[in-house]
Amino acid sequence: MSSKLRLFFGLSSLMIATFSTAQNTQEDVELIRGVFDAYFDDFVSRDFEGMASHYQAPLMIIPTRTINSREGIVDFFRQMPIQEGYAYSTQDEVTIRRMGDSLYYLDLAFSRFNEDDKIIFEGNSLYFFTNASGDWKIYSMWSNGI
Repeated sequence: MSSKLRLFFGLSSLMIATFSTAQNTQEDVELIRGVFDAYFDDFVSRDFEGMASHYQAPLMIIPTRTINSREGIVDFFRQMPIQEGYAYSTQDEVTIRRMGDSLYYLDLAFSRFNEDDKIIFEGNSLYFFTNASGDWKIYSMWSNGI
């Protein structure tokens, strides 16, 4: 086989592999975004069981604690202080980045509002996702809104 033909096949294989990885990455980003949007809806409605369904245990909350069970995750959110007068939240900016084959993080800027549509808090959170269990779940988080 000529060197030009080998080069052509090599570059073609590389392009196909790159396209396939990019396609899988985009599919993963879309799945993660769907999981996060469902979690966010559960957060706004204060559905603690629903919120916990999007996390895997153990859950690491950076920097202070690890929660080892789904019941513990439900209790954490049930007891989590939130601003007085809280009515709803908005996602102001969302960025999802790949860290590895089954690891992503979601960077969120958000606002919380009262019933008069006045901002009562603006914050940022990082959510770390894995699909080690077969479904995309949050396994760790950091937030200045906790």
